[in-house]
Amino acid sequence: MRLDKGPFVFLLILVTGIARGQTSAPSAPQVGTSNGSSGVPAERTYAADECDKPPRYIYVRSPDYPDTARKARKQGNVRVGFIVGSNGLTREIRILRSLSPDLDHAAVEAVKKWRFEPAKKNKESVAVHIEAEINFTM
Repeated sequence: MRLDKGPFVFLLILVTGIARGQTSAPSAPQVGTSNGSSGVPAERTYAADECDKPPRYIYVRSPDYPDTARKARKQGNVRVGFIVGSNGLTREIRILRSLSPDLDHAAVEAVKKWRFEPAKKNKESVAVHIEAEINFTM
């Protein structure tokens, strides 16, 4: 497991449940995704409380602190929601609480690179919606 710690960024990863029966992430503006539409049917996304074992991070990269944000002394939290697929890759990354466009973008770019051991349901790897709060501090 590798956790890349930067001097200015702290990460808080939260596994959250979605209402039972719901198969997608909560509605929010989509900012970016880690993989595009390839014609492959979407896999079902489970709520965290429907899984036997939650996803476990293998690699979490801290976002780069944009120079413009650092010079302006912008600090705070960006909350993102995303799906960890059955392959352990992130997708459908959405900003749930914005801080500023440059810090939001930095957060999304970092989450695209995160890798997880997938969630398990009935001993099979499944996709699950989770949220992370990325704290930009100086």
